[in-house]
This record gives sequence, structure tokens and C-alpha cells, in this order.
Amino acid sequence: MKIDKSVERVQMFNEMWRLYRDYFWDPKMNGKNWEDARRKYIGFLSRVSNRTEFNEVASAMVAELGVGHTSMRSPIDFPDKQRGLGRLGGAFSDGDGDGVMVVEVYDGDIDLAEDRSPLSLANPPIVPRGPNYADQRRTRSQPKLF
Repeated sequence: MKIDKSVERVQMFNEMWRLYRDYFWDPKMNGKNWEDARRKYIGFLSRVSNRTEFNEVASAMVAELGVGHTSMRSPIDFPDKQRGLGRLGGAFSDGDGDGVMVVEVYDGDIDLAEDRSPLSLANPPIVPRGPNYADQRRTRSQPKLF
């Protein structure tokens, strides 16, 4: 089967545009005329020759909404070797009002430094005392999770 990349890009663009139209948090699209944005940016697709360029055009259109935490990425942008996985590497429970208590440390692959839990690298170390219990040290402030 032969795939016409230019036709595929137009379909991807229209599907992305429709998903934002139907599911964006603000039904008024932050005051932006979303149909005008589609007409403006779809014209650039005839000059696009690869997925990275497509992503740039699509991201520019999404940027018109003025929301800084939206963007478009493809698997091509993150080959398997570069994909990161955020892991704090522990289990926590509410403390006694003084913060959060570490109850277990998950160390990851101890042979690969990049796969070690940040908690396992703490100084002084957090030392587990049995399978479901770790030292009672508490943080002095609530963690900020993003």
C-alpha cells in the first residue's frame, strides 16, 4: 500500500484541530477564532516535508491559544533510548502533621546509576528496615508534585 504523506498530514492536522476544538478546557478557545487558526496554518502543510516540520506547524497553531503547557510531540522526537521516566522511587504516607513519611524505597536497577532512585542516593541514606518499613525520617515541608 502506498501512503501519500501530504494527504496523511492534512488528515492528522484536521484531527488534531478537531480534538482541540472538542476537548479544549475553554469552549471559547481563549477568545481565539479556532476556525481562522485552522485556515491560517493548514496552508503551511504544502511546504512540510517531514514529521518534525509538521509538528512545528501544528505546535504553532496550538500556541495561538496562549496556553504554555500544550505542545505536540511524536515518537520520532523521543527514540526509546531517550525516553525518560520520572521516578522518585519510594512510597509515602502522611506523617503526624510534620510532613510526609518515607515508608519504602524502590531502588530500581542498582547497577545503572541513571536508574537509581533519588531516595536511595540520599545522604544520610534512607535505610529500609524490613520489606514494608523504612526509617521514620520526615520531610520538613510538603513535597511539590508536578
